[in-house]
Amino acid sequence: MQRLRGVHKMGQTRYIGKRIELVTMDPFFHDISIALYRQEQNRRSVFLVHSYSGKEGTRERIDFLVATMKTLGGSNPARTACCTSPAAMHTSRR
Repeated sequence: MQRLRGVHKMGQTRYIGKRIELVTMDPFFHDISIALYRQEQNRRSVFLVHSYSGKEGTRERIDFLVATMKTLGGSNPARTACCTSPAAMHTSRR
């Protein structure tokens, strides 16, 4: 943040998708905030699990949550911290 004459000006953030869920305090890992975003890639939905936390171990926590979502939801791996819905993949092939 830049400070201009007593006013804080926030920096610009990049768009990482439409947020569809927010856990404001993860009680199992230092009360960090974690969000689930939906992105459109090649006309299919891809889901991103993200945290702005800089706490040590955050990457491992996110990886654990993504792996759990993939197992419980039957989703397909897309890339680190992302997964795709089988239903979204099915409808994109029409």
